[in-house]
Amino acid sequence: MYNYQAISKVNKELVISLFVLNLFIFSSTFEVLIGIPQIIKYSFSVTVIYFFYFFFRKSALQNIENTVVKLIKFVFLVVSFYLLLGSYRKEIFYIQEIFAERFYFMPYLLPLIFLFIKYDLSIFKYLIQYSYLLLPFSIFIEVVIVIFTLDSYYYVQDVIAILTLSIAPNLVLFTSHLSSNKKLTTLSIIYFLLFAFILAKLGRRGETFENVFMLIWFMVIRLGSKSINQVEKVKFLFLSVILLITLSFFVYQNRKSIYLFERGVSASGFDESRGETIDNFLYEYGREPNDYLIGRGLNGTFQKFSAGDNMYSRSIEIGYLNILWKGGLVYLVPMMLLFIISFAKGFFSSKNDFVKGLSGIILWQIIYMGSFGMANFATNYVLIWISVAICLDPKIRMLTNQEIIQFGRLRF
Repeated sequence: MYNYQAISKVNKELVISLFVLNLFIFSSTFEVLIGIPQIIKYSFSVTVIYFFYFFFRKSALQNIENTVVKLIKFVFLVVSFYLLLGSYRKEIFYIQEIFAERFYFMPYLLPLIFLFIKYDLSIFKYLIQYSYLLLPFSIFIEVVIVIFTLDSYYYVQDVIAILTLSIAPNLVLFTSHLSSNKKLTTLSIIYFLLFAFILAKLGRRGETFENVFMLIWFMVIRLGSKSINQVEKVKFLFLSVILLITLSFFVYQNRKSIYLFERGVSASGFDESRGETIDNFLYEYGREPNDYLIGRGLNGTFQKFSAGDNMYSRSIEIGYLNILWKGGLVYLVPMMLLFIISFAKGFFSSKNDFVKGLSGIILWQIIYMGSFGMANFATNYVLIWISVAICLDPKIRMLTNQEIIQFGRLRF
């Protein structure tokens, strides 16, 4: 029997646990800098896993009628279990790594929790509600960074500080036109413009383009929305062009002080920052007989640099290569098929802007894995798998904007 109150409570706890996940990353990043005890980091991690497990246990399994998608999901499930079980090491440090290392075990467990379940519409309600509540605080942090700490030396701390107060600002941006509260649009645009400016000043190519992409996808959804009349669309397009010209002029005038342009966005610029790592990876990958098929597993290492304390690593900072290294083609192929199919269904076969917004999150992951886009134990990666599952759900895709607002009891 459907119990809205109980399901709504579980979804609310899930969204709150995403904020706790942000706190885990914050404590991991700042533990040495400001002396945060390690027990805090582990407490956050264990709490998040508990709520994720509780969410999974209380949720119904998704029933996808498409046989092809079922088969892809099954293969992905089997390979994921193989990777997770194959990572076992009989040592206490293994347990510590499971709960403390963002790029090790948990990213490969997350799809098993969030891909196979059926989502209630109240998930939209709490994602948007809590993301909106955090937006003023994250914008305040952005302003403080611009004024006081806008330096590449503080890159990691600055970005983590902003992301700690962010849950799903992209979903707020994508669906803000459906709300009577115009602050949603204004705040979310300011958030992404400031974040893009900060990252460009710091010379972070991929992250800068991520925020620009979110603004572009926002325009795509607005111009294609059935909830906006043609007159409003023309006004929106006109204002967008004016804003784009203004920002382009500002960027051009200040290009010499923006580190992104100094580093370059060409292939040579990318090779300068990742060239040695890629060369070493390509030299090592394929030397073992099963590298292309099943990879080296979660514990496999390669010589990442020619010298230094971090010569050997289990990861490479390019999503596609990292997945190939760990799980081979048997993990990468079904994963990409799920991404591509869910994006196509979410964008081209959906009647509502909520699902189309989620399809944009998936599309960016497909693009971003070419430069970074690593699987990691973070809120944005959880949202990717939630987006995949929802985009594959024909019942949610067939709902209109007003039906989602009504049935999901959205008040935003």
